[in-house]
Amino acid sequence: MPSRNIVCFSYGQSPQQFLRCEIRSGLKPMPLKPSSCQFDWGGGFLLTSDRQKAEILCISDTVYSPDFAIINYGKTWRKNGFSCNSTTNGLTCTNGKGNGFFMNREQWRAF
Repeated sequence: MPSRNIVCFSYGQSPQQFLRCEIRSGLKPMPLKPSSCQFDWGGGFLLTSDRQKAEILCISDTVYSPDFAIINYGKTWRKNGFSCNSTTNGLTCTNGKGNGFFMNREQWRAF
């Protein structure tokens, strides 16, 4: 996104595709960290092509790269069956089944 606060990366091979989107400022409000997470918690979402609901990231790395393309506000990015709509209010991403997430600096939701 133009703010460079949110970055996304799609990977995987058919039929299983993944979309990982990170928010550098962290999810707010921060969801409770499960005891099973031994790494950094709440930095974004992982969405799969076949999973019902996006998962909150528990990660020890980042997909961020300053070389990633910027998706301007009002534009939609599509890859590997995922669709992400960039607006001044935040980012909404979905898989082909309509499951996904929304996030911005103040709020988030998975659906």
